[in-house]
Amino acid sequence: MMKRLGLILGMTIITLSVYSQKEQTYTEEFDSLFYYVSKTQATTSILYDRVVTFADLESYNSNVNSSVDTSDFSHFIQSYSEIYRAAFDTTARLTWTLKEFKEQVKNNITPDIVDIGMLHYKFNVIDTVVAEQKLIDNNGIFYENPSIITSLYLEKTAFVATPLATDVKSYGNGEITFRFNNSFYFDNTGDSLIQLQIDFGDDKLCY
Repeated sequence: MMKRLGLILGMTIITLSVYSQKEQTYTEEFDSLFYYVSKTQATTSILYDRVVTFADLESYNSNVNSSVDTSDFSHFIQSYSEIYRAAFDTTARLTWTLKEFKEQVKNNITPDIVDIGMLHYKFNVIDTVVAEQKLIDNNGIFYENPSIITSLYLEKTAFVATPLATDVKSYGNGEITFRFNNSFYFDNTGDSLIQLQIDFGDDKLCY
């Protein structure tokens, strides 16, 4: 978050520390500071700045030239959690809570079949350049400059894919069938995946 908002949010560090002493979550702190900033133009109803972005989903885009494409189980879990928590409209949330998702994965485990998890999701981030012009800091609470009509938000698309297993090598004595399970394909883009090739870095390709 700090990387994206740069100097604008640099001014909130002290304020965030004060809120932390009140045992608020990071998302609650963010929402408090940006309470008067409209999210109407955040078209996906998911604002990635509302969470600590350990998964760095802005790097996991669907651009064929992206240097980051595949994930691992732990990263996928983190990605799911961040997208779920970043939704400020409950109707935009992923299907299950993180706990429910983990239970679904556990319930589908078989000795020689590993499901593939795919997260193909659009989300919004705050545009740093616009924020520096549009946001007004009033004692740690942000307001908008009404004379600037440019949207404060950019839309991004992330694609993350991984086998839903902590240790794939332990399955099936090395003979593994990877399965695309629609239950673990999460998508809000409206774009159909016509062809997909995933290389998990072990000379095994999934189509």
